[in-house]
Amino acid sequence: DKIGYIKLSSFDEKTYDEFKDSFKALEEEGLEAAIIDLRDNPGGLLNVTRNIADMFLDKGYIVYTENRDGHKEYLKSNKEKIDCPLVVLVDGGSASASEILAGALKDRDRATIVGSQTFGKGVVQRIEDLGDGTGLKLTISEYFTPSGTKIDGVGISPDIMVDIDQGVEKLGPDNLDQDSQLKAGLEVLKKQLK
Repeated sequence: DKIGYIKLSSFDEKTYDEFKDSFKALEEEGLEAAIIDLRDNPGGLLNVTRNIADMFLDKGYIVYTENRDGHKEYLKSNKEKIDCPLVVLVDGGSASASEILAGALKDRDRATIVGSQTFGKGVVQRIEDLGDGTGLKLTISEYFTPSGTKIDGVGISPDIMVDIDQGVEKLGPDNLDQDSQLKAGLEVLKKQLK
C-alpha cells in the first residue's frame, strides 16, 4: 500500500547512512508513508539519532539536556524535511536514543507513536578514569523532549497504546498477523492516506 517499513536495531556509526539509503530506495518505489520500528532498540550514538530526526523535522528542537545547575543545551533540526505520514513503533525495549527520536517526532507532531511505554533511559554519563585501572561513571545531565518531558525513569508514552499478545516471539512484516502493534500502525497510516 505504498507504506515503507524500516527496522532500526541500534544507532551506530553506519545507521544513518543505511537508513538514508533505505528510505531513498523506498521513495523510488513510490513510498507515500513510513513506519520506523524502534522496538527493542537499546539506543546508541546521539549524533546518528539527531541526523535521522533531522530528516523529518523542520527548524526547531530535537532534544535538550539539563544539568543539576539548570544549564540547558539544545540539539536542533534545520528547516528541510521529508514530509510524509509517519508511525514510530516502540516498546519497553526502546531506550535512550530510541526514546530521543520517538519523543522528538511525537512532541513536534511529526509522527504517531504506537506500541507500549518505552524503557526510560535518558541520562548523559561520563567515565572518569581513576588511574588505577578502575573508573567512575558519572551522570552529568538528563535528556528532555522538545516540550520538556523528562525521559529518564519515565519513558515515552505512545499516542496509541497497543500490547503484544503473550507468546508472540517474532515481530515485523513477516509475522503481520500476530504483530498487533504493526497492524495498528498500518491502520493509522491507511487512514491518513485516504
